[in-house]
Amino acid sequence: MQPVPIAIPWYTPESYADVLSLLPLGERQNAPAYDRFVAQIEAAEKEAKSSGNISYRIPIDVVELKSWHDGNHLNVCGASLSQFIQVKLAQLLRNRSHN
Repeated sequence: MQPVPIAIPWYTPESYADVLSLLPLGERQNAPAYDRFVAQIEAAEKEAKSSGNISYRIPIDVVELKSWHDGNHLNVCGASLSQFIQVKLAQLLRNRSHN
């Protein structure tokens, strides 16, 4: 079975805070602190690897994120962030296949 690519959002402490400020209040209130977020991401990466999959850290640029949401007429929320990250993963994989 071929490994499945897994998109993992990756933030700096500053970009994490900026993205949280864009989220709806309910999602923002339930978001973990940055250090806990990083620990959760690292655990997800280990799980992906142990499952035989490949995780890709997708650096989040807040300006690009907001522009993508605006261009697609979407509000920033957890579901739309997932869409954005999947688009970025697809671009990354496509670019790697062309090189």
